[in-house]
Amino acid sequence: MHSKLPDVSTGSVGQRRQLIIVLLILFGFVYLPRLVRLENYLLVTTKRSLSFSPAILPWKSQLEKLLSRFEGDVLLPFNRLQSISTSVTVKINQKLESLHCSPPITLRFARARALNPEFVVPVDFKRICQAPFSREAKRLLKLSGLTADGRVLLQTGDRVFIAGDSLMQGPATELSKRFRDRGIYAIDASRVSTGLAYPQFFDWVSKIKDAISKGRVDAVIVFLGANDTFDMYEGPNVFAVGTPAWQRLYLSRVEQIAEFSKQHNVPLIWLGMPAMNRSDIQPFIPMMNRLYKSAVQRHAGIYVPTDRTLGETENSYISSKVIKGKRFVLRADDGVHFTPIGWTLVADTVSQKISFR
Repeated sequence: MHSKLPDVSTGSVGQRRQLIIVLLILFGFVYLPRLVRLENYLLVTTKRSLSFSPAILPWKSQLEKLLSRFEGDVLLPFNRLQSISTSVTVKINQKLESLHCSPPITLRFARARALNPEFVVPVDFKRICQAPFSREAKRLLKLSGLTADGRVLLQTGDRVFIAGDSLMQGPATELSKRFRDRGIYAIDASRVSTGLAYPQFFDWVSKIKDAISKGRVDAVIVFLGANDTFDMYEGPNVFAVGTPAWQRLYLSRVEQIAEFSKQHNVPLIWLGMPAMNRSDIQPFIPMMNRLYKSAVQRHAGIYVPTDRTLGETENSYISSKVIKGKRFVLRADDGVHFTPIGWTLVADTVSQKISFR
């Protein structure tokens, strides 16, 4: 049952007196300090106009003395009240934080935000627990190698492992140049005709894990998928491309990379695929991008879509695009790969997710 304020119209004289006292106390703690600021401003302004006068007349001198006395006798107690009000407010906030912002709850929301930048923190929690939540979120981001705005933090001497198929080879060249200009070493491991579907031919999961565990790797960038729209095999079982079983197996391989990167505090950037002019690839792109995004963000990685960078949507293929009033061809004649302009645009998109120190 909710408590109600006393009815002033029908309540007793004692109830009305209590309500008036509460309102006066609130006025004293909340509004009087604000009046003090206004009075301080008026006093300073008056004193300044006196000091700027060409001649200090006796009446002006007397007035300044009266102002100083008023300031000492009247404003000092109000300043003291303002200090008490601030102290009480801080203590109330601390009490509210201790009641509603327990470390487990704060950690849970901060971790959810770190794993998914699109996670919406409950309004009431964020309003009351903004300070502890911000501290915990920044701590988690720092542990994951990210900045406060969710970008990968790189500095001179760091090493970046670049993994991918032939789609990555052009952008990797451009990214390597940019990293080299900033004193960052790029390990370009991109390789044609590779993917996650056939580890028997080339095992990207093991390759990336080895790079993280055996070498000093400060970030990983992945761009795969164009060679994965085939049936997959696991032992005697065959999974048709796109089926729920195929999706589970494919997702598990993305998950292994994302989870391993998170466990070792190595930031992961994973690029989604753009639309392609290939009937054997295009139908599966939206589904595969959803798998990338869910797995990567679940493990505090950064998912970077490329559909708008290189076209319009992941369902609509275009070979050229107007940029700053001029049309550029971004895709090769095969409807899959990119032109050098396309490489640059992909590298630009990745660079926006990196903060160079």
